[in-house]
Amino acid sequence: MSKDNIFKVEARDVLESLHVVWKKRLRQVKVECDNTLLVESLLASESVNNRMVELRLIHGILNREKPDKGLDYVEKKESI
Repeated sequence: MSKDNIFKVEARDVLESLHVVWKKRLRQVKVECDNTLLVESLLASESVNNRMVELRLIHGILNREKPDKGLDYVEKKESI
């Protein structure tokens, strides 16, 4: 699987997770992601102008009603 596909799959996972918590009316959510590029893309205001639909949708959810952005990079743990 290419890096572009992995990025898109991880972005879609974050988007689906945010939809679930939003439907449950949770507004202060901490999202952990081990993809540095994805986290940086989401924290950058330019993501709203990104051609990738998932990034624009995530950015929109993160900025609804001005919730706290709880988005952190978490290093992936190696499987033993």
